[in-house]
Amino acid sequence: MDNFCLIVDFWTESYTGLSYCGLSLNHVDLTFQSCTFLLGCVPYEMENKRASTIRGFVDDLLNIFELKLDEKKCYDG
Repeated sequence: MDNFCLIVDFWTESYTGLSYCGLSLNHVDLTFQSCTFLLGCVPYEMENKRASTIRGFVDDLLNIFELKLDEKKCYDG
């Protein structure tokens, strides 16, 4: 899969105070069908939510699926 859009969502559960990261991937295949894959909903236990920390966290999760963000095409907004 050469091109995909990654959606990262963070939230904190109000009762326990635990933070989570949801990660999904959108992709249009060769037949122009839109495909959405939920890669996971995992506890987020990092020390902060700064862009560089989140990027490392997301890169580690993507590595599990043998996916990598292209440094030239990736926007860390």
